[in-house]
Amino acid sequence: MDAIVSVTRDWAIGKDGALLVRNKADMHRFVELTRGCTCIMGRKTYESFPGGPLKGRRNVIVTHDAGYVPPKAEELAAGTSVDVVTSPQAALDATSTDARVWLIGGESLYRALLP
Repeated sequence: MDAIVSVTRDWAIGKDGALLVRNKADMHRFVELTRGCTCIMGRKTYESFPGGPLKGRRNVIVTHDAGYVPPKAEELAAGTSVDVVTSPQAALDATSTDARVWLIGGESLYRALLP
Protein backbone atom coordinates (compact mmCIF):
# COMPACT_ATOMS: atom_id res chain seq x y z
CA MET A 1 0.00 0.00 0.00
CA ASP A 2 1.09 3.55 -0.75
CA ALA A 3 -0.12 6.75 0.86
CA ILE A 4 -0.80 10.06 -0.79
CA VAL A 5 -1.48 13.30 1.03
CA SER A 6 -1.23 17.02 0.48
CA VAL A 7 -0.13 18.88 3.60
CA THR A 8 0.53 22.42 4.70
CA ARG A 9 3.85 23.47 6.21
CA ASP A 10 2.57 22.56 9.69
CA TRP A 11 1.32 19.14 8.49
CA ALA A 12 -2.39 20.01 8.42
CA ILE A 13 -4.40 18.15 5.76
CA GLY A 14 -7.93 19.55 5.94
CA LYS A 15 -10.64 21.29 7.89
CA ASP A 16 -14.41 20.90 7.92
CA GLY A 17 -14.38 18.37 5.08
CA ALA A 18 -12.28 20.45 2.71
CA LEU A 19 -8.67 20.64 1.65
CA LEU A 20 -6.76 23.57 3.08
CA VAL A 21 -4.98 24.27 -0.18
CA ARG A 22 -6.26 23.59 -3.68
CA ASN A 23 -3.52 22.94 -6.19
CA LYS A 24 -4.55 21.98 -9.71
CA ALA A 25 -1.23 20.25 -10.47
CA ASP A 26 -1.55 18.17 -7.28
CA MET A 27 -5.11 17.20 -8.22
CA HIS A 28 -4.02 16.07 -11.68
CA ARG A 29 -1.15 14.08 -10.18
CA PHE A 30 -3.55 12.42 -7.70
CA VAL A 31 -5.82 11.33 -10.55
CA GLU A 32 -2.87 10.11 -12.62
CA LEU A 33 -1.48 8.02 -9.76
CA THR A 34 -4.73 6.54 -8.42
CA ARG A 35 -6.79 5.89 -11.56
CA GLY A 36 -7.43 2.17 -11.97
CA CYS A 37 -6.30 1.48 -8.40
CA THR A 38 -7.95 0.92 -5.04
CA CYS A 39 -8.31 3.92 -2.72
CA ILE A 40 -8.84 3.42 1.01
CA MET A 41 -10.49 6.39 2.71
CA GLY A 42 -12.50 7.34 5.74
CA ARG A 43 -16.18 8.22 5.58
CA LYS A 44 -15.55 11.96 5.91
CA THR A 45 -13.00 11.89 3.11
CA TYR A 46 -15.47 10.03 0.87
CA GLU A 47 -18.25 12.49 1.68
CA SER A 48 -15.98 15.43 0.80
CA PHE A 49 -15.96 14.40 -2.88
CA PRO A 50 -18.62 16.54 -4.60
CA GLY A 51 -19.20 14.02 -7.38
CA GLY A 52 -19.44 10.92 -5.21
CA PRO A 53 -17.11 7.95 -5.66
CA LEU A 54 -13.76 8.43 -7.34
CA LYS A 55 -14.39 7.30 -10.90
CA GLY A 56 -12.29 4.51 -12.35
CA ARG A 57 -11.20 3.27 -8.94
CA ARG A 58 -12.26 0.86 -6.21
CA ASN A 59 -13.38 3.09 -3.32
CA VAL A 60 -13.00 1.37 0.06
CA ILE A 61 -14.68 3.42 2.78
CA VAL A 62 -13.81 2.84 6.44
CA THR A 63 -16.53 3.74 8.95
CA HIS A 64 -17.61 2.45 12.34
CA ASP A 65 -21.23 2.42 11.10
CA ALA A 66 -21.89 -1.09 9.72
CA GLY A 67 -25.16 0.18 8.18
CA TYR A 68 -23.55 3.08 6.32
CA VAL A 69 -24.90 3.63 2.81
CA PRO A 70 -22.47 5.81 0.80
CA PRO A 71 -24.15 8.79 -0.88
CA LYS A 72 -24.06 8.88 -4.69
CA ALA A 73 -22.85 5.27 -4.90
CA GLU A 74 -25.95 3.86 -6.59
CA GLU A 75 -25.05 4.63 -10.22
CA LEU A 76 -21.39 3.90 -10.78
CA ALA A 77 -19.29 4.73 -13.78
CA ALA A 78 -17.50 1.88 -15.53
CA GLY A 79 -14.49 0.67 -13.57
CA THR A 80 -15.80 2.19 -10.34
CA SER A 81 -16.84 0.29 -7.23
CA VAL A 82 -17.62 1.16 -3.62
CA ASP A 83 -17.11 -1.10 -0.62
CA VAL A 84 -17.74 -0.27 3.03
CA VAL A 85 -15.69 -1.80 5.85
CA THR A 86 -15.81 -1.13 9.58
CA SER A 87 -12.14 -0.96 10.59
CA PRO A 88 -8.69 -0.18 9.22
CA GLN A 89 -7.79 -3.87 9.52
CA ALA A 90 -10.89 -4.82 7.53
CA ALA A 91 -9.74 -2.41 4.81
CA LEU A 92 -6.35 -4.12 4.70
CA ASP A 93 -8.00 -7.53 4.57
CA ALA A 94 -10.42 -6.45 1.81
CA THR A 95 -7.61 -5.09 -0.36
CA SER A 96 -4.91 -7.68 0.31
CA THR A 97 -5.05 -9.06 -3.23
CA ASP A 98 -5.50 -5.75 -5.07
CA ALA A 99 -2.62 -4.84 -7.36
CA ARG A 100 -2.22 -1.20 -6.25
CA VAL A 101 -3.71 0.34 -3.13
CA TRP A 102 -3.57 3.99 -2.08
CA LEU A 103 -4.38 5.33 1.37
CA ILE A 104 -5.91 8.77 0.76
CA GLY A 105 -7.11 9.94 4.20
CA GLY A 106 -8.29 11.15 6.57
CA GLU A 107 -6.19 11.73 9.62
CA SER A 108 -7.36 8.77 11.71
CA LEU A 109 -6.64 6.31 8.89
CA TYR A 110 -3.18 7.75 8.32
CA ARG A 111 -2.52 7.36 12.04
CA ALA A 112 -3.90 3.79 12.09
CA LEU A 113 -2.28 2.45 8.92
CA LEU A 114 0.98 4.30 8.37
CA PRO A 115 2.88 2.80 11.30
